[in-house]
Amino acid sequence: MRKLGLVGAVLVAVGCGGGSSRPLGNGSGSGGGSPDGGDTVHLDATPASGMVFSGWSGACTGTGGCDLTLTQDAAVTATFAPAPPSMVTLAVQVVGSGSGRIVSSPTGIDCPGTCAMEIASGTPVTLNSAANPGSSFDGFGGGCSGLHCASSFSANTTVYANFSYTVVTPVLHTLSVSVTGGGTVTSQPVGISCLGACSAEFADGTTVALTATPGANLTLTGWGGACSGTGACNLTLSADASVIATFGAATPPDSCAGLMPSMPAAKTAMLSAYDVVPDTCGYAISDGSSNLYMQSPYIQSQNFFVPLQVGYTAYSHQMSATGTFYAYAPDGAVVSSTMYGPAAVPGMQANGGVVVVNATCNVSSTASARYIDDSGHVAADVALPGQPCNDWTSPQLAAIVDAQNRLFLLSYGAGGRGSSTVPAGNSTARWFDSSGKALTPWFDVGVVDSSYPVYPVFPLIGGGVALRNGDVWVSTVASGAATPGPAPKGFESGKLAIVVRGGKAYAMEPYRYGSGSIDVIAPDGKNCGTLTTQSGYVAVGRDGSILVVPPNGRDRTTNLCPVTWYPQVLK
Repeated sequence: MRKLGLVGAVLVAVGCGGGSSRPLGNGSGSGGGSPDGGDTVHLDATPASGMVFSGWSGACTGTGGCDLTLTQDAAVTATFAPAPPSMVTLAVQVVGSGSGRIVSSPTGIDCPGTCAMEIASGTPVTLNSAANPGSSFDGFGGGCSGLHCASSFSANTTVYANFSYTVVTPVLHTLSVSVTGGGTVTSQPVGISCLGACSAEFADGTTVALTATPGANLTLTGWGGACSGTGACNLTLSADASVIATFGAATPPDSCAGLMPSMPAAKTAMLSAYDVVPDTCGYAISDGSSNLYMQSPYIQSQNFFVPLQVGYTAYSHQMSATGTFYAYAPDGAVVSSTMYGPAAVPGMQANGGVVVVNATCNVSSTASARYIDDSGHVAADVALPGQPCNDWTSPQLAAIVDAQNRLFLLSYGAGGRGSSTVPAGNSTARWFDSSGKALTPWFDVGVVDSSYPVYPVFPLIGGGVALRNGDVWVSTVASGAATPGPAPKGFESGKLAIVVRGGKAYAMEPYRYGSGSIDVIAPDGKNCGTLTTQSGYVAVGRDGSILVVPPNGRDRTTNLCPVTWYPQVLK
């Protein structure tokens, strides 16, 4: 008889000889036996409840049945272990007209987003609800019921979370606005639009920005009520509120603001005299690049000598019937030249450069205009169709290009020419565009005249021209217009009007070859103040410098003249 030793759970041995099977052991201990019916034994392992068979060891291996042919004693071990728990799925579905969030403890569900998780069967889970604004939580359904869900789940389960939409009545506040004076008040968000009094409702916590728009020639003099001052009015409403907007007459801005400069330190220079009279120096002038030049009062007049941005211009002769108009570089080199006759005249361009109008019949049968740029080069030659030549010696011609680049041609002195309807003794004028097209016929500008060294026409800021008769300013003509207007405000008799301060003001300059102070005049005619200089010939240069030359300061030995200048004070 051979022995078979067993350790394990319920074991069943079956003999080869055909005998019946019988248990040899149980699931919680060990045992042994002497099988009958032959030397071949079959073993089966049957786990107890809640256990699983892990496998044989010893004389048997694997996890199936074990057949042994006993030729000697043998030992077999059957290993059993607790069965692992089964897994189930817990799912959440959000339903209803509202919205919200479901979060699980332990973590795993955060729905919407992650709405299912696997858990071990029997695991306790708590589901927590949170409704979104405007919604409410009405309870669970499916695997849970009521407003709370804390349960153990041993099978796949779906839990429904029901949210419903909640109608919330907003808290409203009334904003009342009243307007005094002439103006309007509007709001952002929209709702307020007042000419007199109005109101609108806004939700609690709304920030309302009020904008005040004054009527013509008015200004907001101040807010009252829930706002103050004259700046922005922004209200965050937590209760009803009222605001008052008061409008009144606007204080006109100071037209002189920023126009009146202070005098810089004076500089001195010695320039070569440009005259045939032994003691006379003339006057000094500067171009737009602050180069200084000496000008003779006996050879050139205001309209004959025009400084450029770089260089200057001048006639070749004063008394000759014909001659040449030159543009010079700062070193005196000729940049361009223009032949002229007795019915020809140069004039300044308000925006820089000069124009030479030639209406002399022995030069051409029709009048023409040559435009010379601010560096002295010829920019364009323009015919003036419909403007015939004329060998005028009296009346005289004057030409100027205004700030809108329109050519103004003036016939003055002893009565103007060009129109038979103009009363005898009156002067006439005509406008042309930059291409030479006539914008007006000849028209009456009244009595306009000038005597050396005063030019009769000067450009105005923004366009148009001012006209004078002798020492007196008599009228203005708007750019392209055919009707004279009133005399320019603030322009002083006996002085020239020079555009300064970057085109924002006028300098009332004493006549060239004269001494005196310089007044700064705003475009509306307001006198902004006086710049006093020392005695001598006073001039304002193209770069805004003020230059003063003693009338008889010429050094006969060196032929030099002293110049005191205040650099770019009126630039």
